[in-house]
Amino acid sequence: EASMRLFKSLFRRKLQFYLVITSFIVLFCLINAYIEGLSRKEDDLEYLKRNIKLPYALEDAWNFENPLNRNYTALEYFLATLGKPWIDIILILDLFFPTDRKRFFVECGGADGELFGNSIFLEKFKFWDGLLIEADPYYFKELLAKKRKAYAVQACLSSSNSSHTASFQHEGPKATKKGLGFGMYNKGNGRVLYNEEGHNGYGIDEKGFERFRKVVMVSCFPLWTILQALNVTTIDILFLDIEGGELNILKTIPFTKLKISAILVEYDGRKDYLQKIQNFMTNVGYELFDSYQNEWTLGDALFLKRTLRDENAIRFKGAYQYSKKMFLNITDDTIKDIIFRNTNSESSVKGINNLKNLILSQ
Repeated sequence: EASMRLFKSLFRRKLQFYLVITSFIVLFCLINAYIEGLSRKEDDLEYLKRNIKLPYALEDAWNFENPLNRNYTALEYFLATLGKPWIDIILILDLFFPTDRKRFFVECGGADGELFGNSIFLEKFKFWDGLLIEADPYYFKELLAKKRKAYAVQACLSSSNSSHTASFQHEGPKATKKGLGFGMYNKGNGRVLYNEEGHNGYGIDEKGFERFRKVVMVSCFPLWTILQALNVTTIDILFLDIEGGELNILKTIPFTKLKISAILVEYDGRKDYLQKIQNFMTNVGYELFDSYQNEWTLGDALFLKRTLRDENAIRFKGAYQYSKKMFLNITDDTIKDIIFRNTNSESSVKGINNLKNLILSQ
């Protein structure tokens, strides 16, 4: 009996000793992880501040390849892109989210700075500031050559709240002496490889196009970290076109710290996936305003901040209906004032007020 008591006493002391040691180890690991996290965050911000490219000056002419972007006037550009979501976005923001500051866009998936771009009209004709984010190092070089008047950074968006590196599969047409070319189908389809394997080399795809794929490593950062490097806390429109992983990217955004009026998300066209995105956006204070389907079976979903939408629910409906009706009557001076002039110009303000009164009278 005495030996048993001695054994229990020794066992308890040994157990207490191990618990104390384990606690110290866990505490050390937590402190070390916290310090490393602070250091890494600091490193990330410094890295981004060094590598974010400044906008080109207004006197530097854009270097676009597509005649639509290079030569068209604002009116011609508008007529050539009727039905695009950004038209609704301009009307909605100018009508019901007025501001004295210069507006700011963020386009994630900037490609070569021109192909499939949603922000060219905003930058060129509405004089918005903005940020272009493109992961593909090949396309990013082309993006810089376009002399965009927006910040630009070569990075991918992290699907978590920490930075990391990821494999990126660059896709394009077969290389030529002139470079990668400008094929509508063959370009802009690169993606971060989360759960799929890529390969290097040439091959024939399912549509008979000769293509090549090259896997490179890219740095990924949370969107919030990238914006912190620019001291940006307010965005008028976020374009999210990243060829997969949209929902996980949205989940990293601290919506209590970052104010975003509108978000346009490109998704793969699956209704069940759109429903998941919509459920999440509803929980963080946004409402699906409309969804668009394009000729490639991909979809675009436009979300608006719900608190702002609720205050103007009837007006939003009228604005949207009127924006559709305006396609049949492009001579309407009210519409032209809003679409083609700087938001804060005297003519534009008058046009906005006229359109508001028209909507409210419906």
